[in-house]
Amino acid sequence: MRVGLFHPGTQHSWQTALALQQHQRLAWYATSIFRRERRFPFDLLERLPGPAGRAVRRELGRFRFDALDPAKVRTHGLHEWAERAARRAGFGRLAARLNAGGNVEFGRWVARMARKERLDALWGFNSSSLEAFGAAAGSARILDQTTPDLRAINAVLGELESGHADWLVNPGFRHSQAAIDRQAGEFALADRILVGSEYTAATLREHAGTGVAARTRLLPYCYDAAQFTGQRAPEATSGPVRFLMVGSISAQKGAHLALQAIEQFSPSEATLTLVGSLALPPQKWGQHERRVRHVRHLPRSQVPMAMADHHVLLFPSFYEGGGIVLYEALASGLALVQTPRASHAVDADTGILLDNLDVDTLAEAMRTCIMDRERLERWRAAAPNRARQFNFEAYSNGVAKVLKTL
Repeated sequence: MRVGLFHPGTQHSWQTALALQQHQRLAWYATSIFRRERRFPFDLLERLPGPAGRAVRRELGRFRFDALDPAKVRTHGLHEWAERAARRAGFGRLAARLNAGGNVEFGRWVARMARKERLDALWGFNSSSLEAFGAAAGSARILDQTTPDLRAINAVLGELESGHADWLVNPGFRHSQAAIDRQAGEFALADRILVGSEYTAATLREHAGTGVAARTRLLPYCYDAAQFTGQRAPEATSGPVRFLMVGSISAQKGAHLALQAIEQFSPSEATLTLVGSLALPPQKWGQHERRVRHVRHLPRSQVPMAMADHHVLLFPSFYEGGGIVLYEALASGLALVQTPRASHAVDADTGILLDNLDVDTLAEAMRTCIMDRERLERWRAAAPNRARQFNFEAYSNGVAKVLKTL
């Protein structure tokens, strides 16, 4: 079986490409940016001097994946470059428009390739697969759905607006009917729909109907075991429990719950570190920033070191397609306090699955970690073993099973 894989960005598509390559099923991997030596514009950008050059090289490092055969990689389109530049400059709405338009153009390019050569299967990702799937007559079509159903996300945004509106930087935002229709078109064309979490599967059952649900399979994502090697913080037998959040610092990720919850503990009981771009109203952030440490940007290579300096990952997100950071935290020996609206990485031996997303429930879970240090250390000791269920080998085996079912 020859499979064409495509994604205009990255997400976990590199791991998917590597799994297909190892199974000798990868015909090609199509994307927008992939760093290759002595190729334009990388050769030019590598020579930029000063702080701008260092920032560019750091950004380009995100697009290097030496395990993948470069001969299998095909690149197209400037939209991803423009989108990333706009996002880094703080123009979020412009970046979103560039992303939407770029995904359509990228899909049309993949469609042209699909018409030219016979493939057994096309494996694409949500919001960029409609055009390619429409051109893939005779090929199986696999949709990697990395987000919950957009109608479920809109409902959650309404939930946040009704109870936490003062924490939103963009109140009133909803995914458009055009985006929902595009999603429905991809669902209709897909022979198999893959989701990375139990929550995402549930949103498809609720909103997309039984036909979509029957074609949906759970395939949890994986973490990079080469980066997250098991280095862990010393035992939390004394001193403050060190809590960590990694990702966008926004209300959608539950950051406002964590900021209010940490206020219930003294600095000698607990600390909180936030790693990621800040997306909270300045007036609300200003009320709490003195109590936390915020790292706005951290290269991926340094995330394992940050995790190795903490005891518990907080993950109170209001919606999530998967949750790779949860697997990374487990591999780093962190206990988990996590939302049920994501991959259920946590189990009874590794932490707490929150039954409500509110300040009091989160604070009570944090209090358990602070007051019962023996239990916390048992969770942390069991975490690396739990992480093995989400390593690359497990993911690669899952990819093979998907292909066998087609």
